[in-house]
Amino acid sequence: MSFVQFDPFRLPVEECPVQKSAELAHVIVQRRSVRSFDSTPIDRAIIENALRIAGSAPSGANKQPWHFEIVQNEADKALIRSAAEEVEFAFYSNESTLKWREDLKSFGTNHVKTFLTEAPAIIAVFSRTYVQSQSGEVDLEKTYYPVESTGIAVGFLLTTFQQLGISTLTHTPKPAQFLNRFFGLDETYRPFMLIAAGHAKFGTTVPNIRRKELDEIARFDSRAMSALET
Repeated sequence: MSFVQFDPFRLPVEECPVQKSAELAHVIVQRRSVRSFDSTPIDRAIIENALRIAGSAPSGANKQPWHFEIVQNEADKALIRSAAEEVEFAFYSNESTLKWREDLKSFGTNHVKTFLTEAPAIIAVFSRTYVQSQSGEVDLEKTYYPVESTGIAVGFLLTTFQQLGISTLTHTPKPAQFLNRFFGLDETYRPFMLIAAGHAKFGTTVPNIRRKELDEIARFDSRAMSALET
């Protein structure tokens, strides 16, 4: 392993980091999951750049255990929707708990997933348990923390789309092995989620939810007495 000089990105001196962070927060906290998209296409170059950003996420031992399949043609989106709805019908019918269904009821969701055909782009995300060796010494090598690493990459992707004014919806059908069959991927590719991306249809509504305040999700310099002090 060799090392190279790291030149970190820094804001220009004339820009205030506090103000910049407030501006960024203003944009990102407006993100909502939308289930109704218009037909305006997303330029492929935008998706490619967003995926480059996602692919720059940190990962266990730099194994980069993520894989993305992008679907934009109507026929394939329809096939994915049909398979996802079949799985979701079973979930809503008898596989989910009563409490789970009650928690979802207020959001108005059901097994019908129109967004999978409405959105101009569907991104199937996979988390890999083995990847091709970068050293070339072996064909495949084990990944570390593949789920956590892929989750970080997805966070990068959703944040990028939001800053570009592109709405998204994450969908996690389970079981989702139909995605492996659809894309011809072996079992080292574990379905992580589907992301619908596009522009929200005019007049779209979203649930009136409350976000937790900062003091409900974070503490600064707070600790309890523990064995760490021995």
